[in-house]
Amino acid sequence: MDEINIWTRDHHGRVAPVQRIAQVDYEHNLEETLIAHPDMLAPGLTLIARQLPTGGGPLDLLGIDADGRLTLFELKRGRLARDVVTQAIDYASWLDSVSFPDLARRISEHSPQGEIEHIDDFENWYDERFTDDQRANFQPTKVVLVGLGLDSATERIARWLNTAGVDISAITFHGFEHSGQTLLARQVEVSADEPGRPARARRRTPANPHALAEQFGLQTLWDAAIELLDTCFDGLPTYQIRRQGGITYDLRQIDGPSGNAYAGVFIDRPKATLFIAVHDIARDLAPKSFAQLQQQLKSQDLKRERGDVRTKFYVTSLQQLQNIRKPIADFYTDALAQYDKQRPHTESEPQ
Repeated sequence: MDEINIWTRDHHGRVAPVQRIAQVDYEHNLEETLIAHPDMLAPGLTLIARQLPTGGGPLDLLGIDADGRLTLFELKRGRLARDVVTQAIDYASWLDSVSFPDLARRISEHSPQGEIEHIDDFENWYDERFTDDQRANFQPTKVVLVGLGLDSATERIARWLNTAGVDISAITFHGFEHSGQTLLARQVEVSADEPGRPARARRRTPANPHALAEQFGLQTLWDAAIELLDTCFDGLPTYQIRRQGGITYDLRQIDGPSGNAYAGVFIDRPKATLFIAVHDIARDLAPKSFAQLQQQLKSQDLKRERGDVRTKFYVTSLQQLQNIRKPIADFYTDALAQYDKQRPHTESEPQ
C-alpha cells in the first residue's frame, strides 16, 4: 500500500501536513491501546483472551466478532513480515482442531483479569449473546494480522490465502502528531472481503433433533433414550453436542486437548428409525463389557450396524428400549468408571 499522509485544513482553506511519529514513539503502547479500544480492530469486537496457550505457543489476542466468529489477532511491533503469517496460521489451525467445549474450558481457565473482561464460563457467556446459527459458524477462525507496516511478500501471501478461501486480513496503524495529541490512522491493507475471494462455505446448522424425532413420530422413544444416557453419564463433566440428526455425549479427552464423543442418540432419516450410538472410545475402555453388551442386544433381535468410529443399535419401540436399558447401563457404568480413573481431575473435584 502507498504511504499514508495526513493534512490539516483550517477555515481559511490553508493546508498543512501533520507530522508523522517515529514508530518507536508509539509501538510500545499500541497493543494496550487496542485492548482498551477493541473497536479499533473491528466494529463490535469483544476480546476474550490474551496470550492464550496453544499447541504452537501463546497467541496475542483472541476475540469474538459481531457475528459470533472466533477471531485471532497476531500483533507485531514493526512491519509485518511473512513469518507472522506462518505463526498466525499455526495458531488458527490449532484453534480449529479443538472442540467447542474444550476451547470454552481453556478460555475460561485462562480468562484474564483487568484489561479484558473476565469470563468464568465461556460457553454460557457465548450462548447468552449469540444464536444457535451463529454458534454453528463459530469456526473456522478468522485471522487478522496487525502491525505498523506490511512488506510486499506478506501482502502477496495474505492475498493468495484469501483467494484460496482462508479468512485472513492485514491491518496497519500509523501515528501522527498534531496539537500535542497523537493521531492513529488505521489502514486495511488486505481484506477478507476483497473481490475475487470465494464466498466462505457456510457451515450447515445441525437440525433440531427433538423436532426431527417429532417429525418421524419418535418423540417418546427419543425422550426415553435421552433419559437413559443422561442417567449413564450423570456425575461426569459431560457436554451434550448437537450433531446432524442427533446428540452426542462428549467427555474431555483423557490424554489430549480436545473432546471426544462416547455415546449418542440419532434419528436415521432414510430408515425413519432411532439408534443409540456406542462410540469406539467407550468400547475400548471396557472391551469385555462391550462384548457382553453385543451378545445381550443380539438376543433382543436388535439391528446392529458398524460405522467408522461407532456401533449403531437400532431401537424400534419403547418395550425394546426397556429390554436393553440394563445392558447399556451396565456397559457404560464399567466404561465410564475406567474413564473416570484415567481422566485429569481439577483441584476442586474428588479423585
